[in-house]
Amino acid sequence: MPSKREVAAALYGAWRLLRFDARGFAWFDLTIAGFWRSFFAAALAAPAFLILVALDLARRETPVDGGWATLVLALAYAAEWIAFPLAAIFITRLLGLTKGYVPLIVAGNWISVPQSALVAFAGAIDEWGGLAGVIGPFITLATTLYVLIYQWFVTRLALDTSGLTAVGVVILQILIVDFIHLGAMALI
Repeated sequence: MPSKREVAAALYGAWRLLRFDARGFAWFDLTIAGFWRSFFAAALAAPAFLILVALDLARRETPVDGGWATLVLALAYAAEWIAFPLAAIFITRLLGLTKGYVPLIVAGNWISVPQSALVAFAGAIDEWGGLAGVIGPFITLATTLYVLIYQWFVTRLALDTSGLTAVGVVILQILIVDFIHLGAMALI
């Protein structure tokens, strides 16, 4: 588990990257120990994940078994945090970018905290803010685009690669996470 100081530094780094300041990377612990501790970000991003799940479940017309939904979604959340780092091992080897693997995962884990918060906030405004028919969808779209550009920026820096390669890696990550999430929602 990371120290409070490491968490604060990593979140500050994520915030700097959110402003497209490449110096945000200096705030991450890019060692192997820092790699493992960066998965603590899953606990920090969990409240936003719960908001997004609540939004998904609120749109359902049929009742949901709370116990089953909790089990399936908890397993899916864990799988989402594990699947991309495993896939990235092979992708970075295939692309000859193995030196960027640890920075990619460390930064990706820590930036997931502000990413999740932004998406959950936009989703809540869209769904519950009474703006659904007015500007809610615009806020959701703008937030999604911003988060994708943020993720692309961090991926490109972490892997020290071209913008096009970073696009491919981001698309792969989105596909993996969406596949797991949609599979979990289908089971509920």
